[in-house]
Amino acid sequence: MVVHAATGGNRHTWQINVEGTRRLLEAARQAGVSHVVYISIVGIDKVPYAVGKAKLACEELIEHSGLPWSILR
Repeated sequence: MVVHAATGGNRHTWQINVEGTRRLLEAARQAGVSHVVYISIVGIDKVPYAVGKAKLACEELIEHSGLPWSILR
C-alpha cells in the first residue's frame, strides 16, 4: 500500500502535485502496489485556486490509474 500525502503550494504546484503523482502511480504499478491512498482536502472541488485544481487533477489520475485506490477528503 502507498499513502500519498505529498503536496506543494508554491509556483510549481502543478509540477509537484500532478507530475509527481503521475510518476508515483507509474512506480506503484511497476512495483505491484496493492492500493493507493491519497490524502486530499475537504471541499477541494469548490476551491478556485491553483492548488485546488492540482489536487483535483491528482484525484483524477488516481481514479483512472488502474490501481485500487481510496481518496480521503
